[in-house]
This record gives sequence, C-alpha cells and structure tokens, in this order.
Amino acid sequence: MSKQAVIDTNVLVAITDSHDKWHEKAMAIFDMVNTEGLQIVYFDCVLSETISVMGRRAEEQKRSDQFPALLDRLMEKIPVENITWNSFNIRKNYLELTKLIRDYFGLLNFNDSLIAFSCRDLNIRLIISFDTDFDQIPWLQRISSPYDTRNTH
Repeated sequence: MSKQAVIDTNVLVAITDSHDKWHEKAMAIFDMVNTEGLQIVYFDCVLSETISVMGRRAEEQKRSDQFPALLDRLMEKIPVENITWNSFNIRKNYLELTKLIRDYFGLLNFNDSLIAFSCRDLNIRLIISFDTDFDQIPWLQRISSPYDTRNTH
C-alpha cells in the first residue's frame, strides 16, 4: 500500500479554483505528490468546508455565476467513492476534539481538530496544507511545498 496524505481545505480550494492565490503552488504540490506516489485521502469534512469556502469566495469576488462550474470540477476530481467519511466520529471523539482545541488556545479550529484525530485514528501521518496550525500536532507532518514530499518519512 502506498503512503497516504490527507489534503486540507486550503489546498483543495486552490487546486480547484484557478483564481485562488495559491493555485500554482497547490498544483505543483499536487503534481509532486502524484510523482512521489502518495495516495491522497479526501475527508468528508474537508469537502464540505471546501464547497462552503468556494461558494463564499465566489460571492465575495462577484463571480457567483462561476460557482456551479467550480463545484462540478471538484466533484469530477473526487468521486463519492473516493471520500473517506469521518464526520460520524464527532460524537465519539467530541470531548477529545474540544480538549485539543482548548490545548491550542483555539488556534486549531473544530474541523482541523477532527482532521487531526481522524489522521491519528487512521494512522495517516501526512497532511497537505498551507495551515501552519497543523505543525503543532505531534503525529502529523505537513506538506506545504513540492519539496516537502521528498522529506516524508
């Protein structure tokens, strides 16, 4: 089995939306991840947040008419059968999730806490993200540039 890496919302939005300021960097990371043979894991909570962020940004940038195409592009990239469903773990891990958020003084939001715990439970050590808050999580190694994929261990 190949090594797995979870993708975070900020990178997934950037890959999907060519207007995103991180698009080129995200595409370079995505290309390198594929070259290195990492299997990307798509959590349902990341997809729901990605859809919300793309909708909000499209509205803020006065390009709401482009949102259906963005959503179609996202759904083409990630078919339903490729989604790892983790939101059902909220109830089971709620107290641990809120403790982690408290321990990091709210710097790690609820969704990111769920992502971190899901990675721990699934023994996934890598996360593709521009969010430095994940650097505080001892069981995760963050990939934020194409060169980071070469240093995964």
